[in-house]
Amino acid sequence: MSVDYDAYHETGRTAVFGDVFERVRARTVEWILGREPDLRTTGTLLDLGAGEGRYLPLWRRANPRAAILAAELSAVASERSAGRHPDVRHIVADAQEVPLSDGSVDAIVSIEVIEHVPSGVRMLSEVSRLLRSGGWAVISTPCGNRGSFPWLLARFSGQLSSGREGGVTFGRIDDPTHLRTYRRRELESLCRASGLEVRHTYLSGHLFTHLAERLELAVKRRVNIRRRSVRADEAFSRILDAVALTDLRVLRPLPNASTMVLVLRKS
Repeated sequence: MSVDYDAYHETGRTAVFGDVFERVRARTVEWILGREPDLRTTGTLLDLGAGEGRYLPLWRRANPRAAILAAELSAVASERSAGRHPDVRHIVADAQEVPLSDGSVDAIVSIEVIEHVPSGVRMLSEVSRLLRSGGWAVISTPCGNRGSFPWLLARFSGQLSSGREGGVTFGRIDDPTHLRTYRRRELESLCRASGLEVRHTYLSGHLFTHLAERLELAVKRRVNIRRRSVRADEAFSRILDAVALTDLRVLRPLPNASTMVLVLRKS
């Protein structure tokens, strides 16, 4: 499957955190950065697959002295991000082949990218190549563990199948640009094979995130809350986010998650 990522970004879909899943993912990553004091750098931090730069303020808050670099395949998204974040160096690059020297990066963050690239193995090898010895990485991606909410929907609707170069796909219920959804143990094994130590894997998106997502969709299809009151719309979003975060706060030890964040270190 070939995706035109300039067209994908044309509508500005990655400029903001538009739904409960995206808002909670951002808060989850921020929570992990706060929980893991070693995830700091004063060197070079690479956002690999930065889209339109919506995570760049978070990286800057956590690493105020870092030299931040944003790599993005889409020239459209990269140009828009550069306009919003002139203090960040931007390059148009494939996550599987970044035009930077070996060991030239101190930290890499990649949010919801590896499921899109033709080869997840090549991307992980590139992360390992770019990181200096002792450097760290944070990779977020959907989780295809058995028993997750999407896994169950796909399994019982006959949509569950093998992904491209590993993982699974969820058919019509999935984002059509996802080439695979890795299972936890599978992705951890690929990271280790690429020379990346898995320090922690955080699981979320078990149940409450999906319930909040469906409630948000159901309500907003019927009522344009923001048109009536911006404050009411923001309050509604905060309530949904609080419900969804129950997965991270209470259920994260359980394996049946639909999203995962890996904390890695280059050995």
